[in-house]
Amino acid sequence: MTKPIRKDDVFRIKRSPLIFPALLALILFLPRCGEVESSRGLTTVALSFSTQQANQGLDFLKDLLIDNNPYPSVITQMVIEVTYDDQGPRKIRREIPGKDVSSSMLAFVEVPPGDNRTFKIEAYNRGGGIIFSGEKSGVTLAPDKIVNDVQVDLAFSCHGTAWDAEKDTIPDLVSDIGESLLKFVDENLVNKLKALAKYDVLSLKIEKKTGGFSISAEFANELNPQEFFGAILLDTDRNSATPSSIGQLTELISEIGVTNLGADYLVVIKTGGSAWLISLSDFSGNLEDLPNVAGIDISGGLSILDREVTIQIPENLTGDVTGTISFFGIFGVNYTPTDFIPDWGSCLSE
Repeated sequence: MTKPIRKDDVFRIKRSPLIFPALLALILFLPRCGEVESSRGLTTVALSFSTQQANQGLDFLKDLLIDNNPYPSVITQMVIEVTYDDQGPRKIRREIPGKDVSSSMLAFVEVPPGDNRTFKIEAYNRGGGIIFSGEKSGVTLAPDKIVNDVQVDLAFSCHGTAWDAEKDTIPDLVSDIGESLLKFVDENLVNKLKALAKYDVLSLKIEKKTGGFSISAEFANELNPQEFFGAILLDTDRNSATPSSIGQLTELISEIGVTNLGADYLVVIKTGGSAWLISLSDFSGNLEDLPNVAGIDISGGLSILDREVTIQIPENLTGDVTGTISFFGIFGVNYTPTDFIPDWGSCLSE
Protein backbone atom coordinates (compact mmCIF):
# COMPACT_ATOMS: atom_id res chain seq x y z
CA MET A 1 0.00 0.00 0.00
CA THR A 2 1.27 3.44 -0.84
CA LYS A 3 2.02 5.50 2.23
CA PRO A 4 -0.04 8.73 2.29
CA ILE A 5 2.05 11.80 1.97
CA ARG A 6 1.81 14.15 4.90
CA LYS A 7 1.94 17.90 4.69
CA ASP A 8 5.21 18.16 6.58
CA ASP A 9 6.82 15.56 4.35
CA VAL A 10 6.47 18.25 1.70
CA PHE A 11 7.17 21.27 3.82
CA ARG A 12 10.31 19.95 5.41
CA ILE A 13 11.77 20.07 1.93
CA LYS A 14 10.37 23.47 1.12
CA ARG A 15 11.69 25.02 4.31
CA SER A 16 14.79 23.03 5.00
CA PRO A 17 17.58 23.12 4.25
CA LEU A 18 16.86 26.80 3.76
CA ILE A 19 19.61 27.29 1.23
CA PHE A 20 19.69 25.21 -1.97
CA PRO A 21 22.38 25.60 -4.62
CA ALA A 22 21.71 28.09 -7.40
CA LEU A 23 18.52 29.50 -5.87
CA LEU A 24 17.45 33.11 -5.76
CA ALA A 25 19.81 35.50 -3.95
CA LEU A 26 18.64 38.64 -2.19
CA ILE A 27 21.19 41.43 -2.50
CA LEU A 28 21.43 43.78 0.46
CA PHE A 29 23.34 47.00 0.14
CA LEU A 30 25.04 48.94 2.89
CA PRO A 31 22.50 51.24 4.56
CA ARG A 32 23.02 54.86 3.65
CA CYS A 33 22.26 56.09 7.15
CA GLY A 34 24.48 53.55 8.99
CA GLU A 35 27.54 54.38 11.01
CA VAL A 36 29.77 53.14 8.19
CA GLU A 37 29.42 55.96 5.72
CA SER A 38 32.23 55.37 3.23
CA SER A 39 32.22 52.60 0.60
CA ARG A 40 36.02 52.43 0.70
CA GLY A 41 37.77 49.55 2.45
CA LEU A 42 34.74 47.25 2.54
CA THR A 43 34.51 43.52 1.90
CA THR A 44 31.47 41.63 0.68
CA VAL A 45 29.91 39.07 3.04
CA ALA A 46 27.65 36.32 1.70
CA LEU A 47 25.30 35.80 4.66
CA SER A 48 23.27 32.60 4.79
CA PHE A 49 21.08 31.08 7.49
CA SER A 50 19.41 27.81 8.40
CA THR A 51 16.93 26.74 11.09
CA GLN A 52 18.06 24.06 13.49
CA GLN A 53 14.63 22.51 14.09
CA ALA A 54 13.94 21.73 10.43
CA ASN A 55 14.30 18.21 9.03
CA GLN A 56 15.27 16.86 5.61
CA GLY A 57 12.06 15.01 4.80
CA LEU A 58 11.65 13.02 1.58
CA ASP A 59 14.63 13.57 -0.70
CA PHE A 60 12.74 12.72 -3.89
CA LEU A 61 10.54 15.81 -3.48
CA LYS A 62 13.51 18.18 -3.49
CA ASP A 63 13.63 18.45 -7.27
CA LEU A 64 9.86 18.85 -7.59
CA LEU A 65 9.50 21.98 -5.50
CA ILE A 66 10.38 25.52 -6.40
CA ASP A 67 11.28 28.24 -3.95
CA ASN A 68 7.82 29.74 -3.62
CA ASN A 69 8.70 31.91 -0.64
CA PRO A 70 6.43 30.59 2.16
CA TYR A 71 7.73 32.92 4.84
CA PRO A 72 6.15 36.35 4.21
CA SER A 73 2.76 35.35 5.63
CA VAL A 74 4.54 34.41 8.88
CA ILE A 75 7.53 36.77 8.96
CA THR A 76 6.78 40.48 8.74
CA GLN A 77 10.37 41.65 9.07
CA MET A 78 13.89 40.32 9.29
CA VAL A 79 16.66 42.41 10.86
CA ILE A 80 20.36 41.84 10.22
CA GLU A 81 22.89 43.59 12.47
CA VAL A 82 26.66 43.53 12.13
CA THR A 83 28.59 44.97 15.08
CA TYR A 84 32.32 45.55 15.52
CA ASP A 85 34.73 47.85 17.37
CA ASP A 86 37.13 49.85 15.21
CA GLN A 87 38.16 52.96 17.15
CA GLY A 88 34.80 52.77 18.93
CA PRO A 89 31.62 50.67 18.61
CA ARG A 90 30.16 50.42 15.12
CA LYS A 91 26.96 48.86 13.83
CA ILE A 92 25.46 48.10 10.44
CA ARG A 93 21.72 47.43 10.54
CA ARG A 94 19.49 46.27 7.73
CA GLU A 95 15.72 45.82 7.94
CA ILE A 96 14.21 43.47 5.36
CA PRO A 97 10.42 43.39 4.81
CA GLY A 98 8.77 39.98 4.92
CA LYS A 99 7.89 40.04 1.23
CA ASP A 100 11.61 39.94 0.43
CA VAL A 101 12.44 37.05 2.74
CA SER A 102 12.93 33.80 0.86
CA SER A 103 13.20 30.25 2.16
CA SER A 104 16.50 29.95 0.30
CA MET A 105 17.69 33.44 1.07
CA LEU A 106 21.30 34.50 0.54
CA ALA A 107 22.14 38.06 1.62
CA PHE A 108 25.19 40.06 0.58
CA VAL A 109 26.32 42.71 3.06
CA GLU A 110 29.31 45.03 2.80
CA VAL A 111 31.34 45.25 6.02
CA PRO A 112 34.83 46.63 6.82
CA PRO A 113 37.31 43.72 7.00
CA GLY A 114 38.88 42.80 10.33
CA ASP A 115 38.50 40.61 13.42
CA ASN A 116 35.68 40.09 15.93
CA ARG A 117 32.73 40.90 13.70
CA THR A 118 29.37 39.81 15.15
CA PHE A 119 26.43 38.89 12.91
CA LYS A 120 22.94 38.78 14.43
CA ILE A 121 19.66 37.91 12.72
CA GLU A 122 16.15 38.29 14.13
CA ALA A 123 12.93 37.51 12.28
CA TYR A 124 9.63 38.83 13.66
CA ASN A 125 6.22 37.18 13.31
CA ARG A 126 2.83 38.79 12.72
CA GLY A 127 2.38 39.31 16.46
CA GLY A 128 5.62 41.28 16.75
CA GLY A 129 7.50 38.50 18.54
CA ILE A 130 10.77 36.93 17.49
CA ILE A 131 10.18 33.67 15.63
CA PHE A 132 13.77 32.99 14.50
CA SER A 133 16.98 34.37 15.95
CA GLY A 134 20.66 33.60 15.82
CA GLU A 135 24.09 35.15 16.35
CA LYS A 136 27.63 34.38 15.27
CA SER A 137 30.49 36.27 16.90
CA GLY A 138 34.25 36.36 16.58
CA VAL A 139 34.13 36.35 12.78
CA THR A 140 37.24 37.45 10.89
CA LEU A 141 36.67 39.06 7.50
CA ALA A 142 39.67 38.88 5.20
CA PRO A 143 40.33 41.97 3.06
CA ASP A 144 41.79 39.95 0.20
CA LYS A 145 38.78 37.69 -0.36
CA ILE A 146 36.23 38.58 -3.01
CA VAL A 147 33.43 37.20 -0.81
CA ASN A 148 33.53 36.16 2.86
CA ASP A 149 31.02 33.39 3.62
CA VAL A 150 29.21 33.56 6.98
CA GLN A 151 26.40 31.24 8.08
CA VAL A 152 24.18 32.00 11.07
CA ASP A 153 22.17 29.15 12.61
CA LEU A 154 18.71 30.32 13.65
CA ALA A 155 16.75 28.86 16.56
CA PHE A 156 12.95 28.74 16.40
CA SER A 157 10.94 30.07 19.33
CA CYS A 158 7.45 31.34 20.04
CA HIS A 159 5.47 32.26 23.14
CA GLY A 160 1.73 32.22 23.60
CA THR A 161 0.77 32.12 19.93
CA ALA A 162 2.05 29.89 17.15
CA TRP A 163 1.75 31.48 13.69
CA ASP A 164 1.41 29.53 10.47
CA ALA A 165 1.88 30.40 6.81
CA GLU A 166 -1.16 30.94 4.61
CA LYS A 167 -2.02 28.64 1.69
CA ASP A 168 0.22 25.84 2.95
CA THR A 169 -2.37 23.08 3.38
CA ILE A 170 -1.90 19.58 2.01
CA PRO A 171 -4.32 20.27 -0.89
CA ASP A 172 -2.35 23.44 -1.73
CA LEU A 173 0.98 21.62 -1.64
CA VAL A 174 -0.26 18.69 -3.71
CA SER A 175 -1.65 21.11 -6.28
CA ASP A 176 1.70 22.95 -6.39
CA ILE A 177 3.55 19.74 -7.20
CA GLY A 178 0.96 18.74 -9.78
CA GLU A 179 1.48 15.89 -12.18
CA SER A 180 5.06 15.34 -11.01
CA LEU A 181 3.74 13.69 -7.86
CA LEU A 182 1.96 10.93 -9.78
CA LYS A 183 5.18 9.02 -10.43
CA PHE A 184 5.56 8.49 -6.67
CA VAL A 185 2.03 7.96 -5.33
CA ASP A 186 -1.29 6.62 -6.57
CA GLU A 187 -3.39 8.95 -8.73
CA ASN A 188 -6.50 8.27 -6.63
CA LEU A 189 -4.62 9.36 -3.50
CA VAL A 190 -3.45 12.54 -5.20
CA ASN A 191 -6.98 13.37 -6.30
CA LYS A 192 -8.29 12.63 -2.79
CA LEU A 193 -5.72 14.95 -1.20
CA LYS A 194 -6.42 17.72 -3.70
CA ALA A 195 -10.16 17.44 -3.01
CA LEU A 196 -9.87 17.91 0.77
CA ALA A 197 -11.30 21.06 2.28
CA LYS A 198 -8.49 23.56 2.71
CA TYR A 199 -8.74 24.09 6.45
CA ASP A 200 -5.78 26.44 6.62
CA VAL A 201 -4.81 27.23 10.23
CA LEU A 202 -3.33 30.70 10.74
CA SER A 203 -2.68 30.74 14.48
CA LEU A 204 -2.93 28.58 17.59
CA LYS A 205 -2.95 30.23 21.00
CA ILE A 206 -2.88 28.90 24.55
CA GLU A 207 -3.55 31.20 27.51
CA LYS A 208 -3.27 30.35 31.20
CA LYS A 209 -6.33 31.54 33.08
CA THR A 210 -7.70 31.27 36.59
CA GLY A 211 -8.99 27.73 37.01
CA GLY A 212 -7.32 26.33 33.90
CA PHE A 213 -6.32 27.44 30.42
CA SER A 214 -7.93 28.13 27.05
CA ILE A 215 -7.02 27.11 23.52
CA SER A 216 -8.01 29.07 20.42
CA ALA A 217 -7.25 28.50 16.75
CA GLU A 218 -7.99 30.80 13.81
CA PHE A 219 -8.43 29.58 10.24
CA ALA A 220 -8.43 31.23 6.82
CA ASN A 221 -11.84 29.81 5.90
CA GLU A 222 -15.10 28.92 7.59
CA LEU A 223 -15.26 25.58 9.40
CA ASN A 224 -17.90 22.89 9.09
CA PRO A 225 -18.25 21.15 12.50
CA GLN A 226 -19.66 18.04 10.80
CA GLU A 227 -16.32 17.30 9.09
CA PHE A 228 -13.74 19.37 10.99
CA PHE A 229 -11.40 17.70 13.47
CA GLY A 230 -8.45 18.80 15.57
CA ALA A 231 -5.77 17.12 17.69
CA ILE A 232 -3.79 19.42 19.99
CA LEU A 233 -0.84 17.99 21.88
CA LEU A 234 -0.04 19.47 25.29
CA ASP A 235 3.22 18.99 27.20
CA THR A 236 2.22 20.22 30.63
CA ASP A 237 5.36 19.22 32.54
CA ARG A 238 7.90 20.36 29.90
CA ASN A 239 9.58 16.96 30.10
CA SER A 240 10.33 15.52 26.65
CA ALA A 241 10.72 12.04 28.14
CA THR A 242 7.16 11.74 29.43
CA PRO A 243 5.05 9.85 28.87
CA SER A 244 7.54 7.08 28.13
CA SER A 245 5.50 5.64 25.26
CA ILE A 246 2.46 6.85 23.34
CA GLY A 247 2.49 4.25 20.59
CA GLN A 248 2.13 5.15 16.93
CA LEU A 249 1.37 8.77 17.67
CA THR A 250 5.02 9.09 18.71
CA GLU A 251 6.04 8.18 15.17
CA LEU A 252 3.74 10.81 13.69
CA ILE A 253 5.09 13.52 16.00
CA SER A 254 8.64 12.57 15.11
CA GLU A 255 7.94 12.44 11.37
CA ILE A 256 6.54 15.96 11.29
CA GLY A 257 9.60 17.33 13.03
CA VAL A 258 8.43 17.77 16.64
CA THR A 259 11.21 15.81 18.29
CA ASN A 260 11.28 17.51 21.70
CA LEU A 261 7.61 17.34 22.67
CA GLY A 262 6.80 14.90 25.47
CA ALA A 263 3.07 15.47 25.21
CA ASP A 264 1.09 14.52 28.32
CA TYR A 265 -2.42 15.25 27.02
CA LEU A 266 -4.23 15.25 23.72
CA VAL A 267 -7.23 17.50 23.12
CA VAL A 268 -9.37 15.96 20.37
CA ILE A 269 -12.08 17.91 18.56
CA LYS A 270 -14.15 15.20 16.90
CA THR A 271 -16.27 15.59 13.80
CA GLY A 272 -19.78 16.56 14.80
CA GLY A 273 -18.63 19.15 17.31
CA SER A 274 -17.58 17.27 20.44
CA ALA A 275 -14.30 17.55 22.35
CA TRP A 276 -12.35 15.15 24.53
CA LEU A 277 -9.30 15.32 26.77
CA ILE A 278 -7.12 12.19 26.57
CA SER A 279 -4.26 11.33 28.88
CA LEU A 280 -1.47 10.08 26.61
CA SER A 281 -0.16 7.78 29.32
CA ASP A 282 -3.25 5.67 28.57
CA PHE A 283 -3.22 6.01 24.76
CA SER A 284 -1.21 3.85 22.36
CA GLY A 285 -2.88 4.48 19.01
CA ASN A 286 -2.64 6.91 16.12
CA LEU A 287 -4.84 9.52 14.44
CA GLU A 288 -6.99 6.86 12.79
CA ASP A 289 -8.04 5.61 16.24
CA LEU A 290 -9.22 8.99 17.52
CA PRO A 291 -12.90 8.68 16.46
CA ASN A 292 -13.34 5.77 18.87
CA VAL A 293 -11.02 6.80 21.71
CA ALA A 294 -12.72 7.52 25.00
CA GLY A 295 -11.52 10.31 27.24
CA ILE A 296 -12.95 13.06 29.41
CA ASP A 297 -15.80 14.87 27.69
CA ILE A 298 -15.02 18.61 27.56
CA SER A 299 -17.57 19.46 24.86
CA GLY A 300 -19.17 22.02 27.18
CA GLY A 301 -16.12 24.25 26.76
CA LEU A 302 -15.97 23.94 22.95
CA SER A 303 -17.02 26.63 20.48
CA ILE A 304 -16.72 26.40 16.69
CA LEU A 305 -17.84 29.70 15.22
CA ASP A 306 -17.14 30.74 11.64
CA ARG A 307 -13.32 30.65 11.32
CA GLU A 308 -12.39 30.20 14.98
CA VAL A 309 -12.27 27.33 17.45
CA THR A 310 -12.02 27.89 21.21
CA ILE A 311 -11.99 25.39 24.03
CA GLN A 312 -11.63 25.69 27.80
CA ILE A 313 -9.61 23.13 29.80
CA PRO A 314 -10.53 23.10 33.52
CA GLU A 315 -7.57 22.88 35.87
CA ASN A 316 -9.05 19.99 37.83
CA LEU A 317 -8.68 17.74 34.76
CA THR A 318 -4.92 18.23 34.34
CA GLY A 319 -3.88 19.23 37.85
CA ASP A 320 -2.14 22.47 38.67
CA VAL A 321 -0.01 23.34 35.64
CA THR A 322 2.83 25.60 36.73
CA GLY A 323 5.07 27.33 34.23
CA THR A 324 4.57 27.17 30.49
CA ILE A 325 2.88 24.56 28.31
CA SER A 326 4.45 23.24 25.11
CA PHE A 327 1.89 22.69 22.37
CA PHE A 328 1.43 21.57 18.79
CA GLY A 329 -1.72 21.29 16.65
CA ILE A 330 -2.99 19.01 13.87
CA PHE A 331 -6.19 19.96 12.03
CA GLY A 332 -8.10 18.54 9.11
CA VAL A 333 -11.15 16.88 7.61
CA ASN A 334 -12.71 13.64 8.88
CA TYR A 335 -9.51 12.68 10.73
CA THR A 336 -7.30 13.33 7.71
CA PRO A 337 -4.76 16.10 8.49
CA THR A 338 -4.74 19.11 6.18
CA ASP A 339 -2.52 21.46 8.21
CA PHE A 340 -0.06 21.43 11.12
CA ILE A 341 1.01 24.25 13.43
CA PRO A 342 3.66 25.36 14.00
CA ASP A 343 5.69 23.97 11.12
CA TRP A 344 9.08 24.35 12.83
CA GLY A 345 8.65 22.66 16.20
CA SER A 346 6.54 23.17 19.31
CA CYS A 347 5.43 26.46 20.85
CA LEU A 348 5.18 27.67 24.44
CA SER A 349 2.25 29.21 26.28
CA GLU A 350 2.70 32.51 28.08
